[in-house]
Amino acid sequence: METVRDQSNSDLGPAAGTPLSESFLKSAVPPGLMTAAALLLIAGLYPLSRNNYLLFHTLVETFFIVVSFTVFSIGWNARKFVRDNSLMLLSVAFAVIGSIELLHSLSYKGMGIFPEISANVATQLWIAARYLEAAAFLVAAILLNRKELISPWLLLGGSLLAGLLMVALI
Repeated sequence: METVRDQSNSDLGPAAGTPLSESFLKSAVPPGLMTAAALLLIAGLYPLSRNNYLLFHTLVETFFIVVSFTVFSIGWNARKFVRDNSLMLLSVAFAVIGSIELLHSLSYKGMGIFPEISANVATQLWIAARYLEAAAFLVAAILLNRKELISPWLLLGGSLLAGLLMVALI
């Protein structure tokens, strides 16, 4: 005899009647430990920002770049499973945003990678990345209820074109 699975309980965790998010939170790192780790990180980064701002800035930007490319990687690899234009747009946009952030980090004054470039270029790259990020969230909100899927390759091409246009304008 074939059993029919109740769709209303599809998000239940291992324990019957327990939502998946609740069971995950019980097995994850305790909140007190996460809070303590965050406070230790802040306590370590603040003095670093006062003594060596270039190192502090590079560490913070590297963290953002890693997060950006992680968002892209997860979204791009989930494109065959998730039928959502907003997620795909945000994932490809964060690949472009992370790339512009990388250019910003490398062109930052004192890095020495591009010695002839002024500090103005690094600031403009940072602003361009924020504009693209804001535009991506705005367009993702517009695409939220769209039923027909847009090709991930088209979204990637559009994001790359927008990013190249922003960098070319600088």
